[in-house]
Amino acid sequence: MRIGIDCGSLTVKGALLDDEGKVAASEHVVHEGEVLQTVRKVLFKLVDGNDRSEISVAFTGRHASGISAMLGIEPADPVAAEITGAKALFGRVNHIFHMGGSSVMLASLDSRGNLLDFTTNSACAAGTGSFLDEQAPRMGLSHEEANAIEPVASPPSVATRCA
Repeated sequence: MRIGIDCGSLTVKGALLDDEGKVAASEHVVHEGEVLQTVRKVLFKLVDGNDRSEISVAFTGRHASGISAMLGIEPADPVAAEITGAKALFGRVNHIFHMGGSSVMLASLDSRGNLLDFTTNSACAAGTGSFLDEQAPRMGLSHEEANAIEPVASPPSVATRCA
């Protein structure tokens, strides 16, 4: 079994894959600045009831380098992890858009799923997950309600400078 942990700006997400590469369990926890403690909680929850000697772990995300260094391993490349995950979940994809707590990433892939181009936002956090999480309550929406909003076919244009 394999575990992938994304140690992001706001949350720690983990997935336990079985021998066939299928998601056997997953966790998503807001870390509130306690990244290491949250990683421990997520790991123990994912391995609960499994033979720990047969599990490999990889870390990616904003806080992955520090945690990986403590364990003496290399962090996984976040773009490569996104591509691998998207291929496993959806098969062929052309673009991957990832909105994190402090950044936005867009990867464009060729017809064989190889990386063509990659871009991320500047240091400005407007439009990122954290910004949107703070705006939802101002609009009277819970996190779940905001996530359930259906995509709009023709959204209005929005200025790309900082909000």
